[in-house]
Amino acid sequence: INAEYMGSSGINSEYMGLSRMERISLALSPPDRNSFEAFAAAHAQQLESIGFPIKLIKKLWEKLSQEVFDAGNAFQMEPYEVEASPDDECSEVDCNDHNPFALVGSRSLKREEDVFLVDHLWTFASSDAYQHIQTNQTLRERLKTMILRDTEESTDDITNQLFESLWKFAQTYQAPSSDSTQCVEVWYVTDEVGSAIHHNPDPNFAMAPFLYAPAGVPAHQAISYSLIWPIKDVDEGDVITRDYCPDGIRIRLKTLHGDTLSRLSTLAYYSNPELIQSCAPIHNTEPKAKPSLIVNPTPSSIPYKPVLRVWTDVELVSTSLTSPRFQIEFGEGTLLNPDPYDILWTVQDLREGPFGLLNKPTQINQFLKEHHICYKHLLPITIKSFHGDSANSWLPVTYNLQTQLPQFVWDYNERSRQGHDNTWIAKPWNMGRNMAIVISDNLSRLIRLAESPIPRVVSKYIHRPLMFEDKKFDLRYLLIVRSLHPLEAYVYKMFWLRFGNEPYELNSFENVDKHFTVHNYRQAPLREMKHPVFVESIDKQYESRGFQWYRDMQPKLYRVMKDSLLALAHASIDQPQFDNLHCRAMYGVDMMVTDDFQPQLCEINFNPDCVRGVRYDPDLFNNCFHLMFLDKSEDDYKKAMDSVDML
Repeated sequence: INAEYMGSSGINSEYMGLSRMERISLALSPPDRNSFEAFAAAHAQQLESIGFPIKLIKKLWEKLSQEVFDAGNAFQMEPYEVEASPDDECSEVDCNDHNPFALVGSRSLKREEDVFLVDHLWTFASSDAYQHIQTNQTLRERLKTMILRDTEESTDDITNQLFESLWKFAQTYQAPSSDSTQCVEVWYVTDEVGSAIHHNPDPNFAMAPFLYAPAGVPAHQAISYSLIWPIKDVDEGDVITRDYCPDGIRIRLKTLHGDTLSRLSTLAYYSNPELIQSCAPIHNTEPKAKPSLIVNPTPSSIPYKPVLRVWTDVELVSTSLTSPRFQIEFGEGTLLNPDPYDILWTVQDLREGPFGLLNKPTQINQFLKEHHICYKHLLPITIKSFHGDSANSWLPVTYNLQTQLPQFVWDYNERSRQGHDNTWIAKPWNMGRNMAIVISDNLSRLIRLAESPIPRVVSKYIHRPLMFEDKKFDLRYLLIVRSLHPLEAYVYKMFWLRFGNEPYELNSFENVDKHFTVHNYRQAPLREMKHPVFVESIDKQYESRGFQWYRDMQPKLYRVMKDSLLALAHASIDQPQFDNLHCRAMYGVDMMVTDDFQPQLCEINFNPDCVRGVRYDPDLFNNCFHLMFLDKSEDDYKKAMDSVDML
């Protein structure tokens, strides 16, 4: 605790050995201790994480509890005129050109003398932003005053302008969900005071979001503010500034790319993004292709038993696996003792569970390193490490926003200068069902996703897809893997289709019915079509181009799936004995096709949702289990082979 705060030249001995919050509460006057202790206990970790000064915590509590918004006593807003700056050097001087106002001190302030509450004008989910602006006139008018310079255009034009400019003002934080099982991504715009604060790499103020939960209020109902406090002495008339480059991103990228490049890529959404090209060339850092090194130990089989015991926590498996060769036990929670079972089929990541407990040839529905293809940030690395540039024709260009932001900004600028399409799709590393997906050609918005608590990759959007009738579609295949060393895998002949609900056009990226194909997890029309009907129809649709699905498309799709598994096998080369002793798997492979009939790998999913597959083929799990777990000499295995193609 600072000597200034303690009111003495050092720390009093009565505070020695106490925790940080205990020392804070001891320093309070008795009438305030109980209320403050509750506040401190609830918010200590949050305050510490944002580097909030200990000496200001009591003042913060007083302002929050009394709802004191006194920034007007310390600051005033002034119009800001854009200043010309050189555009041929690495600089952050242009980061304030987007802002029509500046916040100026109306009195002097000492370092860490005071804290001010900044209200959040608007809190929203990224996917709802456009609709909110379009439908809420009060919000639209207030945002127009705050973030746009003079304009007298139509409502639709204003909505588009506001949405495009929004991402230079919006900020994000992570908040607990209502059931407290996970956190959600929240975006917000501060009020006029917060939005007028300018950027400076050497700022005089700090600013951070803060969730205030008064006593008795659950965490998911906390009130959101931003806190600002001086970190330098400020004189009357000084422009108030903060550093727009978040510490977490700056530190992470600095380690990989150096300070200048990391800052310019993070701030490219404010200033001239082409400055990043002038700093240093960015080369593709993907590993070069390595030669195949597939070993050939003999895959093991479960010793023959008339009935194999299966433990599963997947309800669909427990109800759909009806073969008399398997005895099912459905369970929930973590399985502590796998010994009684021959097969474990689980949604749990067994890298964190009983891999080390498998003392007999118990078999499981996952390979030890399958996350290398099932996590979206690892998939392109795994593929390119094995196949090199030969995968470019079927694997969309992808960047990890946590580590490859400079490379992405570089690529975006190059595409822009060459007149190429610059639409991208951002996806979380390890989420599905369209959750937290963003489609955009707005560089500001895409860069800002690097600040999100949800880590994402950004991939080149397939902007010219092959269409069924006039709608976008994708394909879900089931890939059954019996062995990686050597590779032994099957593709289920039955696949299913997912369609967009509206005619496809390369615009209106917030329209999920136009751009998304997975609609079964929301209230929306769901078009279903079995694959034989689809194949017959698409062959007729593209008959004039001499196209036949089974002849021209299916072999290419199968080749992509096989190449993906070869890359996984290469990543798993250090443990083939374990994989062959214990591991089998079924993956959901999502593919698209371009309008020139080229396959595109979208993602590979562990534990795919097979509700529709079971409805189309009730024997789906019976066939898959027979193929994965029975000896090849058995009749049930041979019969199941009719349902698949071998890769």
